[in-house]
Amino acid sequence: NLQIKERKIEKRRNLIATIVQLFPRRLRKLIKRRDAWSTLNSNRINF
Repeated sequence: NLQIKERKIEKRRNLIATIVQLFPRRLRKLIKRRDAWSTLNSNRINF
């Protein structure tokens, strides 16, 4: 079970890596900023 989970995670990571490589850097930065904002907002709501 653990090995299967690890394999799934690895596949997902590879997929994310390929998608990230396809995106231009500016778009990546925007996504990162948006993620940061969303995490901040969610934390604000939680606490």
